[in-house]
Amino acid sequence: MIWRLILISALPLILVGFDVGLVSAAIRGMRLELELTELQESIAASATYIVGAFGGLYCGHLADRYGRRNSVLIAVSLVVVGTFVAASSPGPICVVLGRSILGLGCGLLQAVTPILLAEIAPASKRGFSVACAEVMITGGNVLGAFVGFIFCESKGGWRSMFLMNSLAGVALLVFFYLQLPESPRWIAARGKTTEALALLIQWHVSNGTPSKQAEAEARTALNMQSERKNGTEVAGQRDAWREVICTPDPAIRRMMLAGLGVAFFSQACGSDLAIVYSSEILSPERSNRAHLVRAAARAAHSEDHGGRLHGMGGMASMLVAATNKFRSTRTPLHRVHGVVGFAAEMSEFRITMLYSIILAAVQLPVLLGASLFFDKIGRKPFLLFGSMGLAVAHTVVLCGELQSNEVLIGIGLLCVILAANASYAGLTAVLCSEIFPMHVRAKGMALCFCVQQLVMGLIMLAYLPIDDAMPATGPWPILIAVSCVATVFVWFCVPETKGKTLEEIEDMFRAQAAAAGRSRLREGSGPSYGTIKPSS
Repeated sequence: MIWRLILISALPLILVGFDVGLVSAAIRGMRLELELTELQESIAASATYIVGAFGGLYCGHLADRYGRRNSVLIAVSLVVVGTFVAASSPGPICVVLGRSILGLGCGLLQAVTPILLAEIAPASKRGFSVACAEVMITGGNVLGAFVGFIFCESKGGWRSMFLMNSLAGVALLVFFYLQLPESPRWIAARGKTTEALALLIQWHVSNGTPSKQAEAEARTALNMQSERKNGTEVAGQRDAWREVICTPDPAIRRMMLAGLGVAFFSQACGSDLAIVYSSEILSPERSNRAHLVRAAARAAHSEDHGGRLHGMGGMASMLVAATNKFRSTRTPLHRVHGVVGFAAEMSEFRITMLYSIILAAVQLPVLLGASLFFDKIGRKPFLLFGSMGLAVAHTVVLCGELQSNEVLIGIGLLCVILAANASYAGLTAVLCSEIFPMHVRAKGMALCFCVQQLVMGLIMLAYLPIDDAMPATGPWPILIAVSCVATVFVWFCVPETKGKTLEEIEDMFRAQAAAAGRSRLREGSGPSYGTIKPSS
């Protein structure tokens, strides 16, 4: 029964992945039918993610006040409304409106679903259970890309894509209303301890735990939570967001450091670049980068007043000319062939959609396979592997760029995908949903999700300008350095939470904060955030 509940609780995120998979095909169809400008196209594509990042912040209030289950139902309803508005849009304004509503629903789903999964799953299976959320997103991505592949050449096909997502949302909304469980810990926090205890015992027994042991474990979890009830009530009387961001509690500060750090590095390491910009990175226009840069530099040197360049000014002029020459070789993907017919352009794009399906299909088994070992090996070893693996993968891509070797670049990008999906892709939600105490869990998770989305957006916006500004190497040296910093951060600031209940994780942070406080008192130093000692 417990696995059925986990599957049902993770299922809403398939709608998020479905939209991610089809959006490139849908945006292309909208641009051709509605004659969108480049600015309108960019706004329509990014509205979902920008609104979703800030919409996820409201998840904290919504999940604490109305419950995890009701928050999911509200989010799915927003997805249904948003996709329907986008599908029936007569112009760009309605498209952006629909995509914004959709983004609000997706943001709420991505923030609240991992919380629900973390609070209903047994401690011994929580890692895999919460990682199922990312598995559902990736599975939805495969389905969405397949739908985009089918409808990308149809007239008005983008409307059919959005409409399919809307109809799927309606069906899931009815199903979730009947089957989606509520978090026992949220129920207990509302004073309904008997009801919460009955649910926990029932789920533990269905998981194969003997009835007496199940009752003991359930009572222990609820008793540990009730001991924190006074602190939760006091916190509820204060400014809730101040309790999260400017908290005087050193244990919560450590939790925020670990959660926000993992959320930040999950995107700052460039894990999504290999997916979003794979076509751009492997495009023929960039296949001979080193040759183009050297040729542009020689041309700039010979053209600048017969080669009379002196000092730093001459060097700057040569570099600017080289960069401009390289920029002129770049061609946006939608202008590869200049003025072409609709059918020819869409046929080429259909090949791109097929590539997206293959790419998403590669991610799914890697993510699923790694998730099976999150509860056996632990969270921290996988995060360390992912950080070091991304550093090595970016180094391989950099070597390929310097040698103009497309095969080496492709191998590096594949390694980026494998390292990211075996670590940060699944574990970011796992860690951020389990390290916070009950009274700040929803808001802490919402803040981590917002940071993750904003960093992802900034990385996506900054990639092409940085790539143009550094034509010899691209952004890969920066990403290598960030991945190395992430490795150090995970080693010192992220504790191992494998096999611990949510209440035991809170106690672990508080014990570490208390130990650090005693150490500072012995040394006679002032307060500091400190670091978390590496745990095995």
